[in-house]
Amino acid sequence: MKVLRTLLAYGTEILKLRSLVNENLDKFVQIYELQKNGTAFRSADALWGAVGLGDLTEWTMRRYLVDQFDNQHPKIAHQLVYAMNKCNYNQGLEMNALAGMVSMCPMITGSLFQVREG
Repeated sequence: MKVLRTLLAYGTEILKLRSLVNENLDKFVQIYELQKNGTAFRSADALWGAVGLGDLTEWTMRRYLVDQFDNQHPKIAHQLVYAMNKCNYNQGLEMNALAGMVSMCPMITGSLFQVREG
């Protein structure tokens, strides 16, 4: 029933958001392989760039969502994404897009997300 209500409320926006989160999560977990191989970086920017997440460190969550949803401000951003970021970080859509995407990871994993040994 919850799934149906969510689909009725957000339509395909929820599917697009899940896809974005999953795509970014796949990039994020590359960090563990780099750590296992002993790869080091001179800066955090170099690390994020190596895994394809560098642009998220420069954007707000609002800007990232507008960009990803074809310059429209999706309903899901104001309701679901804002609420999740507010609960996890006490911030809204003006927070860093990388942190915002990490706060969305429970949509995919079903549990809280953390950096192992980080």
